[in-house]
Amino acid sequence: MVAVLGSGVAGLLTQLAAWHLGAAAVTATWRYPHQAEAASSLGPTQLVEVGDWESIKRLEPDLVIEAVGGEAPTFEQALKLCDGEERSWFWDSSTRPG
Repeated sequence: MVAVLGSGVAGLLTQLAAWHLGAAAVTATWRYPHQAEAASSLGPTQLVEVGDWESIKRLEPDLVIEAVGGEAPTFEQALKLCDGEERSWFWDSSTRPG
C-alpha cells in the first residue's frame, strides 16, 4: 500500500502515478474537503483527514510519500510512519530550508 501524505496538486499527481505504476492500494491524507473530493475522483483511494493521526499511524504502508512540503506536520508524520520499517521509504517534497 502506498500512503500519500497530501492531496494538493503534488499529492494528487503522486496518487495518479501510484495507480498508474500498479499500486495495489493507495491511501491519501487531506486537509480541505475539496482535496478529499478530488482524490476520491482518481480511484478507490482510502482517505484519511490529516488531523486523524490515530488512523494515519495504523496504515502500515509499503511506501510513504510526503507531498505537502512547507511547514505542515506531514514531514514528521512520514518519518514516524517509516520509523523502524525497512520496507518503508519516503520522499520529502518540502522546500523549506535545511
